[in-house]
Amino acid sequence: MNDEAQNPNNQNDDSNQDNNSSKITVSADTCIGCGICANVASEVFEMGEDGKSHVKPNDESAEIIEKANGAKEACPVDAIAVEEVDGQEL
Repeated sequence: MNDEAQNPNNQNDDSNQDNNSSKITVSADTCIGCGICANVASEVFEMGEDGKSHVKPNDESAEIIEKANGAKEACPVDAIAVEEVDGQEL
């Protein structure tokens, strides 16, 4: 099975979702590996061995969501999504 069939949204499998109402993802195809997100929100993002950003495991508290949104705004290629579980952007 190809990667697109396994992951149709072309997003890292490093999304973090639990019973809270949000989901943070990084598009592996869009990410250019500049590291801004990891600098802005080191509690949320880390740079992987592949040179791309990955979402760290976290509790997705209001503080984490706020930091993820800050990194989303700073991302020069719009690779970060912060969405409610029902798919709406936060």
